Amino acid sequence: MPESVEVVNVVGSGNLGRELDLDAVLQDIAGNSSIDSVDRTSQGITVRFSGETGTISLYRSGKYTIMGSDSVEGLHRTNETFLEILIEYGIIDGKNGYSVSVTNYVYSVDLDRDINITQLDIWLGEEAEYEPEQFPYIVYHPSDIDCTMTISASGKCVINTSVGEEAVNRVISKLKQQLDELQMQE
Repeated sequence: MPESVEVVNVVGSGNLGRELDLDAVLQDIAGNSSIDSVDRTSQGITVRFSGETGTISLYRSGKYTIMGSDSVEGLHRTNETFLEILIEYGIIDGKNGYSVSVTNYVYSVDLDRDINITQLDIWLGEEAEYEPEQFPYIVYHPSDIDCTMTISASGKCVINTSVGEEAVNRVISKLKQQLDELQMQE
C-alpha cells in the first residue's frame, strides 16, 4: 500500500449466543480494573478498556460490536480482554466458540494532490454523489469495488470497505487513473 494509506478503524462483531440481563452485567463488570468506563445506553452497554484501542457495544441479545481498533490484531486483543472479563464474572464459561469477525475497515488516504471535485463528480458520473451545499466532499461508490470513498478537494480521502486492503489498493489505483485522465483533458 502507498505510504500515505493508514488504517484508522477496524470494526468487528461477535455473539455470546444467549440473551443477557444487561443491568446485571453492568453491575458485575463495572469495578474491573481493566475497564476504563462502562455506560448504559438505551440499546446496550458501552465498554471502554484501559490500554486497549477498541470500544465494545454489548446488546441484550448477546451480540456485540467492537469499534475503534487501529488493526485487526488490536480488534482481537480487545475481544480477548472482553471475554476474559466475562469469564472472570461467570457471564460465560470459557473462550471456546466465541470469536470476533471483521465487518468493516476504515482507511485514511492522502493522494498528495489538489482535486477539482466539481469536475471529478461529472467525470465519475453515477458512481459519485456531490452536493456542495450540504457536504463539501464527493461520496464515491465504484461499481466494481466493494467500498465507499469520501474525497475532499485537498486530496484527502476516507475509504470504508468490508474487504480490506485489496479494495483500498484497487480503488486508489482506479481513482488516480481517473484523475490523470481528467487532468489530460484540461
